[in-house]
Amino acid sequence: MSMVEPPARYCGNCGNELYPDDQFCQNCGTPVHQAATVPTPEADVPVPPPPRSGGGVPAAPGRAAQGQPALLRALYAIAIASLVVAFVGFGISAFYHAPNYPSGYPNEAQRTKPENRTPEQEQKIEEFHQKEKAFREAQSTYNLVVASISIGVAVLLLVGSIVWLSSLAVIGDGVALGAVFTLFYGLIRAFMTNNETFRFVAVAIGLVIVVALVYWRFVRPMQGDRQ
Repeated sequence: MSMVEPPARYCGNCGNELYPDDQFCQNCGTPVHQAATVPTPEADVPVPPPPRSGGGVPAAPGRAAQGQPALLRALYAIAIASLVVAFVGFGISAFYHAPNYPSGYPNEAQRTKPENRTPEQEQKIEEFHQKEKAFREAQSTYNLVVASISIGVAVLLLVGSIVWLSSLAVIGDGVALGAVFTLFYGLIRAFMTNNETFRFVAVAIGLVIVVALVYWRFVRPMQGDRQ
């Protein structure tokens, strides 16, 4: 009696060849019962997966159960995200320079005891303190501007990853993660300002962005699958 080999099956989502005992595509993670096809002269025909002995139902693997390819995709996404936030941070510092700490510290006047200082030394110390105060105010303003730019860029990156890059798994995830990293960079800069109102607004915007990203990436697809 000759054994008839089952026809070759392919994933209808990515075209990867499926083995007889596959329940999920090893390349993209799509369940076989949703995407399995066999080539025919007319067209690709959907086919159900072969039943497993014992009637066991395999656990849903998601992306994490795909093994090494999923890990590589995660590493690539993290690399993209790191480069995105580095690009934003270095880009801002390249075109918007931070204020410099004032020079001309009156060392000799500071080493002199207060009761032995001359009026000229007292004046130099006071002038330097005024410069130092102006520097702190300028630094606070600089951090406020950098935080505003970073949070704005994070919003743009998030919108871009959802609207234009959502179909590109690794790139879209990397840009979305880069938006989160850029957001955190902006929040760090916001906490370095002297404006408490701005800190609160920055944290509120960050909260909205993170919640929106979690909903769009995780909650919304689950609701679609239930329907």
